[in-house]
Amino acid sequence: MTTSTHPSQDGADGMVWLTPTMSMRTLGDLGTLSMDYLEIHPGSVRTPVVHDDGEEILYLLNGELEFTLGTDTFTLHAGQAVAVPRGTPHGSTNRSGQTVRMLAANSPAFRPDQERATGQLPPDAPQRTA
Repeated sequence: MTTSTHPSQDGADGMVWLTPTMSMRTLGDLGTLSMDYLEIHPGSVRTPVVHDDGEEILYLLNGELEFTLGTDTFTLHAGQAVAVPRGTPHGSTNRSGQTVRMLAANSPAFRPDQERATGQLPPDAPQRTA
């Protein structure tokens, strides 16, 4: 799986690709807080990452997503949120056949270059590249 935590291309709708199958658009950025909209395409694997200097709350708008937080893996369903403490590895796998949409609130504001990959895939992640 090829992943990049650095945005690589902008779409006409303001979406920025974080991985070949996951894109993001910043809805608001105050520096101390940001809100982002993410689309996670079917089969997408987000290798766990760590935010050493920030905290994050993710809210799933539709579908379901297999989520890894630290050493725990669980299914996040539409209407549920997960809080990611500072320094906690977290990643996801979209095993569904639909694009999953979520909101992410970060404090301080999300900066892709302040995120580091742990290099570990979530357990039982599909070996798919896009």
